[in-house]
Amino acid sequence: MTDPTRTISIDRSGMPGALGPLLFSAADDSTELGIYDFQEPGLQMRVFYAPDSIDIHGSEATGASYQQAVLGWDWAADQAASETEVQAAYDEVAAAIAQMSFLVTTQTNGAPARVWAADPGSILPSPRDYAELADPRMAVYAVTLPVYPIPGSVGP
Repeated sequence: MTDPTRTISIDRSGMPGALGPLLFSAADDSTELGIYDFQEPGLQMRVFYAPDSIDIHGSEATGASYQQAVLGWDWAADQAASETEVQAAYDEVAAAIAQMSFLVTTQTNGAPARVWAADPGSILPSPRDYAELADPRMAVYAVTLPVYPIPGSVGP
């Protein structure tokens, strides 16, 4: 059995400074941002109904579409040597996910890459106890991004 691999790449071509993609990796490699957990976007249907009648049971669906999905992962700056480097990585990720619209590419175990059209997202730190403060690489952050629910599409 080979080690599982996963990568996430955030396109930053719309940001000032001609920045390349921001890369996260779940492999044991030299990528500065490591992936610890990953949640593929799920599909949740939004159903539209005709007005209910007072003398007929139930409701009649008149249309349906998928809601925005959520792509999420936990990451750490697992190559950081100091708290300053962790904070710089945090700032870099926060800036990348604050773009108004951008593409995120995910790939798992060599399967074809999936490209998601994303909207501005959120980043939350995990609690760190006293022992974890001694090692800056222990800081774990959760990213959540609203994405168009169909990979490979650029949205409505």
